[in-house]
Amino acid sequence: MTGLLDDPQYALHYDEWEAAGGGKHLLEELFALHLSQIKARILPPERESEIIQRAIRDGVDANGRFMADLFKRSTPAVSPTLYDPEVSPYSYPRRSRPQLIVVHSTRSLDPERTDDEELWSTVNYFKQNSLQVSAHYVVSGKAEVVPCVSLDRVAQHVGMHNPISIGIELTQPLPDTPFQDGHYSGAAYCVRLVQDYLKSKSWPEIPLVRTHTAYSFGLIGHEDTEQGRIQGNSDPGRMWDWDRFIAILGEQQ
Repeated sequence: MTGLLDDPQYALHYDEWEAAGGGKHLLEELFALHLSQIKARILPPERESEIIQRAIRDGVDANGRFMADLFKRSTPAVSPTLYDPEVSPYSYPRRSRPQLIVVHSTRSLDPERTDDEELWSTVNYFKQNSLQVSAHYVVSGKAEVVPCVSLDRVAQHVGMHNPISIGIELTQPLPDTPFQDGHYSGAAYCVRLVQDYLKSKSWPEIPLVRTHTAYSFGLIGHEDTEQGRIQGNSDPGRMWDWDRFIAILGEQQ
């Protein structure tokens, strides 16, 4: 199948755009134009599937984004380091398969804390706290991964949805503290450990898609869970790039 730029209407302009560094933008605009023509009934609806396939051939995904840019920024620069478990007592045996991976952030609200201090303070908190909360993993900005609850046990991190979920806690002292490359590679490593665990139990893997409801399957932010909405939680928040995270997960499959 030919690509978008085999369209004679646009092929003549591509070299000029590419020389100016705008070839990818031409592809994105061309894709958007074709879909708008389908919506306006200028092109027949049955052309949509063909145009999407042609776009993918040229490097534009089904949402109209240039994939080379997305994959370039998705590649993690930090290799994960898995620490020995720091066992939290706040867990109980798992009796059903997980269907969600919940992404949290620590939010100590201490602006003076370093990332390292945030990591070990959270790990120690999960080992002893009055609320009896825990998570399966804590991940630092240097991709340090500290297991706190075994995957065959249920961590206490998201209320009523604890039994069907896995909890990943990312170090982030303040809501506007940027996440680092290591957070993405470390969290992706945790997801891989989860998927390997599910395979070992002959359970279906968790879909690598973002969901906004805990009554579903996939990846979800704490803010989108029922507990998060009731309590007004906002983690991991706007600083967490879900598109980047999911692209990294796709690359490691």
